[in-house]
Amino acid sequence: MVAPRQDDNLEQYEVRHKDLDRETSTEDIIFMRKFESAWRKFLSANPHLRPRGKKAARMTVLESQLTQITTSKHLAGAELRKQLDFFLESREALEETYANEVEYANNLQKVIHDRLEKQLDGVAMSDHLMQQTVPWEHFLDTVDVKATPQYEAASPDHQGLKPSARAMALIDPEGDAEDVRLRALRMDHALLSTEIQMLQKESERIDLTSDSLEFVGKFFTENNIWGILKKQQAGQERRQQM
Repeated sequence: MVAPRQDDNLEQYEVRHKDLDRETSTEDIIFMRKFESAWRKFLSANPHLRPRGKKAARMTVLESQLTQITTSKHLAGAELRKQLDFFLESREALEETYANEVEYANNLQKVIHDRLEKQLDGVAMSDHLMQQTVPWEHFLDTVDVKATPQYEAASPDHQGLKPSARAMALIDPEGDAEDVRLRALRMDHALLSTEIQMLQKESERIDLTSDSLEFVGKFFTENNIWGILKKQQAGQERRQQM
């Protein structure tokens, strides 16, 4: 008796007595029918024991290949997700590093900008002070030209105070001698008070100019300004020679 396949109809495998190449009795036929029935029930209860046909074998191969493809797909997907996570982490790290560098550069630029603004304010104040002191110096030089020795003829008072030639050159010499001397002494006081203020302004201007020069020197050194200028000059010379 041929064992039936899983995808076959069990009834077609029933052995009939005429299929046997021998004489069979009634008892033989009954026995074979009972055996066939028991065999059919056994195979129905244990389908995994039934032999597989070509179609089922092909399905098994296809299922195996599909399983391999699915497994490979899952492995490739897992690897891609792993690489994606790595790239995302790397990108986040790079973005954080870049953000920190940008923040540092912005802060440094702000500090430099504030220092430059402060120095520019100092330069502006120095120029403003110079505009006040230079005319004053020019004024004194002009007065000194006029203050010839003839203006020193005034005699000192009882306290030994004697007007300066500058004061005598700036007042009207006409009138009572005592009145002239008093007006000259008041002029000396005004000149000295103004001179003190101008000297203070000049001292402040010198300090501001000194600070600006020191800042410029450090700025040029720290940022290699001279090297940049030399490279630009060398590049211009090469372009001119071409």
